[in-house]
Amino acid sequence: MMQREATAVRFFGGGSTQLGRSEGVFLTTRRFQQLGVGELREALALPPGNLANQITTVQIPAGTRLFIGRVGPQRFPELGGRVVPGGGTQLFVPDKPGLIVGPPRAFP
Repeated sequence: MMQREATAVRFFGGGSTQLGRSEGVFLTTRRFQQLGVGELREALALPPGNLANQITTVQIPAGTRLFIGRVGPQRFPELGGRVVPGGGTQLFVPDKPGLIVGPPRAFP
């Protein structure tokens, strides 16, 4: 549970939408904006369908339930079974109502 309001970001594009799937949204910290797309894709283990060519800021109100952790390695059949290492910080917000989503911007 968030004790105070926070700002996070979401990278999306292609088959990935601005607010993710219906069962929740994966976000990350703003420091990942400093990475190139390739490094970002590796650190967040983004699926091949997420082009990460757009970014949006998301305000998370105090009291929001969320989970914070490290991105685990992911194996993608679409990449010939290649394992993407992960290691970055991710936030998962299962209940999207209440999130304040900024306008999408091109990334990088």
